[in-house]
Amino acid sequence: MALAVRRLLPLLLLAALALGACGGGPSGPQPVSGEMEELLAEVAEVRGLEAPLDLRIGTVTPDNVAGVYLGESTELQETVYRKWTRLYQLLGFLTGDQHMGEIERSLTSNYAGFYSFEGILWIVTEEHGVAPKDFSPYERETVVHEMIHAIQDHHFSLSAKYQNLGWNLDGYLAFTAVIEGDAEVHTARITGNAEPTMAGTGYDFLDGPNWITDVPPAIAREFAFPYVAGVAWAREVLATQGLEGLNSYLNRPPSTSLILHPELVELGWRPDRVSTLDFPGLRASLLPLGLRASALGSLGEFLLLNYLLGNAPAPSDWRQDAWTQTAIEAAAGWSGDFYFLYEGIAQRVLVARVRFVSEEDAREFAEAQRAVATEGADVVQEGILTLATGENGVTVLLEPVGRDVIFAIGSNAEVARAAVEPLLEG
Repeated sequence: MALAVRRLLPLLLLAALALGACGGGPSGPQPVSGEMEELLAEVAEVRGLEAPLDLRIGTVTPDNVAGVYLGESTELQETVYRKWTRLYQLLGFLTGDQHMGEIERSLTSNYAGFYSFEGILWIVTEEHGVAPKDFSPYERETVVHEMIHAIQDHHFSLSAKYQNLGWNLDGYLAFTAVIEGDAEVHTARITGNAEPTMAGTGYDFLDGPNWITDVPPAIAREFAFPYVAGVAWAREVLATQGLEGLNSYLNRPPSTSLILHPELVELGWRPDRVSTLDFPGLRASLLPLGLRASALGSLGEFLLLNYLLGNAPAPSDWRQDAWTQTAIEAAAGWSGDFYFLYEGIAQRVLVARVRFVSEEDAREFAEAQRAVATEGADVVQEGILTLATGENGVTVLLEPVGRDVIFAIGSNAEVARAAVEPLLEG
């Protein structure tokens, strides 16, 4: 991942870029100078922003990437990985024996470079201690990409923006799409490539032998989202609003709906606000069962779309496949949402309230979700509630409430039922 986002702090989900990366590489970071300083100046000119004066560059061999990129494991990091894993298991992105910490580590084996919030640009190379002037054309392209991230961070304090997002998964993915779309488009302009190349990831931009095959499909789609959708979005914004418009989104992270539908940018579209006030009685219902809130925020259109796609194949250009259209159209009416993850010693539940542009859009999503949740599941009807027991837990479904779709996915029927019942009364 060219931006090298470490997904580690509880109120900073997927957010600190290679902190602690000052050691562990074959070539310690050195100030950018000579040829690289000239390249940095060129990159800054094309990007239209001044370059940072204190950028450093270092190299790391492939077998040391994970250590430099992820740093030493801490109790705090493991807590976040646990929450992240449980959330994604409930959504069906992971099976019970898969863990996001292990997946994150496996992905680092393909990285070609990354940028650290400490102001260090790392290039992955087999050559021990290779000098920047000796980089190959591909490594030079990676350097350009990471220089753009350094410029972004210098002007827009990316770390602080990520911290403010907390467990807002929608905001995190959208912000990353802005960052990567910007970097990909401008890297292509500087290097003269006709198309962005996912520089730094080690993966092909379009399907090929190096496409992401070693992680679950839903994770692969999420990994590719900032590059595939972000590039199309960045092109649209640059064409209609120029650099000033693009910079505004680096100051104010959008939603994934804006990334998926660039035409909404010119319309001034804003999502509806769904908040904790839309979950009356939830805490009182779950606390007696030994569950407490451990994460809360917004899922967003992309993650809900990803949820509907489930474990279907994950080509990079998946939006062009006919079989994905039902899920794409069902999620496209998204207008806002809020979720809670509640956890206990041996049980957990995800409860979400998703708002759509119209009641018709809400019904369309509810129908698509029902088809996904009940396929291959044991289904029981309890009044207005449908309980579908599948591999990822028990999903409680019900008919839309106006423009809202309320659902819960729990480790058992008791906690899933308890999560939605007070919301219906409220």
